[in-house]
Amino acid sequence: GVPTPDGAGVVGGGGALPSTARSRLAGVPRALAAAGLVALVAAIARPSTSEPEPLRVEGIDLLLGLDVSSSMTAGDLAAGRTRLDVAREAALDFVRARPHDRIGLLTFARFPDLACPPTLDHAALRTILARVATVRGEGPEDATGIGTAVARAAQALERSRARSKVVVLLTDGEENVALATAPGEIAPVHAAQLCVALGVRVYAVAIGAGGAGGR
Repeated sequence: GVPTPDGAGVVGGGGALPSTARSRLAGVPRALAAAGLVALVAAIARPSTSEPEPLRVEGIDLLLGLDVSSSMTAGDLAAGRTRLDVAREAALDFVRARPHDRIGLLTFARFPDLACPPTLDHAALRTILARVATVRGEGPEDATGIGTAVARAAQALERSRARSKVVVLLTDGEENVALATAPGEIAPVHAAQLCVALGVRVYAVAIGAGGAGGR
């Protein structure tokens, strides 16, 4: 043998060299890489499930403007039912038919009252609708301020970012607040101009059987 610096001999003639820790661990990285590849293939091949994303539907923001003046107690539309009963049923059907829209409620006689801002919580809205009552007949609030009601509804929708903003007005009367003798009141035509400026559409629904008792 040929002597080495530390005195150890090197075996010649093709004999086996003594193994070291480094040489014994030389194949470990390759083994770990192979094991990782097998685990990756197994993960890809395992059965998978998918959960559907909830359907997102962009609705509109809408306010129902419901007349609660005392004339809505008239029973000329159906036996045993007032105009308010009929209007309320129509409003409830409307709400049920539009589950993806934010709908609110504004009641009005002489003055408007935002009873419920536009919401997707239609159950709460239906509860509020069920509790609506008319104002006291011949009282200080017993009038029909359509212009003020429409203007207040448009104001409530002003900051909405919905693609469409709508007011649906249900009333049995004519404007009798903004008269020539009360120039400071908001007339329906002025409320309409405000709606145009704010991008609000208004649909009016007449409640009544016609004739002297309503139209």
